[in-house]
Amino acid sequence: MTYPEISGAMADEKVKEIDAKGVDAVVSCDISCLMQLEGRLKATRSAVKSLHVAQLLAEQDPES
Repeated sequence: MTYPEISGAMADEKVKEIDAKGVDAVVSCDISCLMQLEGRLKATRSAVKSLHVAQLLAEQDPES
């Protein structure tokens, strides 16, 4: 929040790497980082989903 230009540039660089890898989702346990990445992914119309680690775990099949 103190340096929006720096954090924005960092997020843009991360989104470029995420998109280049061809992944379906990005997972984080840091909600502020995840929210920033999600905003940038949406702004670039990326199809990559963003998930908190708790969401990922909650989606797992308990039978497996």
